[in-house]
Amino acid sequence: MGPTHSCKPGTVRSTDLAQISKALRVLAAESGMTELERIKATVNLAQVEQCRITAGLVKDDGTVERAVATVRAAPDLTGSADLRAFAESIAATNAVGRGDLAAAVDRIRDAIAHGREPLRRAVWHGLLADWSLARCDLAVGRTAQQDALTQLAAAESAGTRSPSQSKAGGEPIPRPQNRWPS
Repeated sequence: MGPTHSCKPGTVRSTDLAQISKALRVLAAESGMTELERIKATVNLAQVEQCRITAGLVKDDGTVERAVATVRAAPDLTGSADLRAFAESIAATNAVGRGDLAAAVDRIRDAIAHGREPLRRAVWHGLLADWSLARCDLAVGRTAQQDALTQLAAAESAGTRSPSQSKAGGEPIPRPQNRWPS
């Protein structure tokens, strides 16, 4: 969805991510896969490679940008819009890591344009606000902050829960009841 905290140095296993990256490269090129499956593999490759970069395990060699470019060039298929949005968010994170806030803003705008899920869009609007404000673009930053709040409200009214608010089976985690006397 955005810059992840689970890929910080020392939090991931280099050999596991390298093996996953290798397997995803094979899947992305597999002729027996459907186009949508290849797009999914390519997006996952971008995600794994960005994690490896963020964790300091590899240098940015352009793999993330090439994978995202492949997803951009893929045909529009049912289910591909959210994949394209996720790929653009990965490209935005990659651009921030390179210190290119202008590219990050462009990529996260593309993610927002393609994404449909309100909670993700809220996070991406928040990132757009953060990065725009870092560039001293107060108008875009202010608007993006408001858009993030609007998307959060939409997610809440739709009953969308973040992954941290749901059990593995998708059931909501019970919230503690207010124990204060009325």
